[in-house]
Amino acid sequence: MQQGSAAYLAWLDRLRESALPDLEQVRILLSGVSEWNAWRRKNRNERLRLQRIELGGADLHAVDLADGNLYGAHLVSAKLQDANLRNAILNTANLNRADLTGADLSHAFLGRADLKESRRPAWNYTIRPRTPDTTSVQLREVVL
Repeated sequence: MQQGSAAYLAWLDRLRESALPDLEQVRILLSGVSEWNAWRRKNRNERLRLQRIELGGADLHAVDLADGNLYGAHLVSAKLQDANLRNAILNTANLNRADLTGADLSHAFLGRADLKESRRPAWNYTIRPRTPDTTSVQLREVVL
């Protein structure tokens, strides 16, 4: 699916509409990062559906959320040091005051994400509009 294509934009709209996260995945994640990461190693092909999850202040140091759907997630003050957020969908996520030190956000979608006061080193990034007629952007190729 080509980014910027009508099919891609329709796919993003479907993601926004699927409001509920996978409750089993939420249960595993809330049981701890080591249990979550062990589950991820065994279930690499499982689609992560954690959209709109409430994890404000959570200690998620070194968590593997790569390729996950965290659309609209509440991650205010979350401890995400060294987290794998590669290719994650973080559009509209609230990462205000989150600690992203050492986190891998390569190719993550951060359109309209709130990164105010988040702790992060200087980023090397490219900002590209989703389509020529919108101001919504995504950060791509983020290198920490």
